[in-house]
Amino acid sequence: MCPEYLCNGVIISEIDWAAIGETLNLISISAMRESIREGMETTLSECEKRS
Repeated sequence: MCPEYLCNGVIISEIDWAAIGETLNLISISAMRESIREGMETTLSECEKRS
């Protein structure tokens, strides 16, 4: 037997699992990880100025 908090499970769709795998793959590349971080900190108005 295991403690209740260790016995829980999660079911996700195959497409969500693939997205998680792709995300892990992208953040394993250091330059990509930094680019994603910068993008997350960019406001929408800054994005509109760049296009």
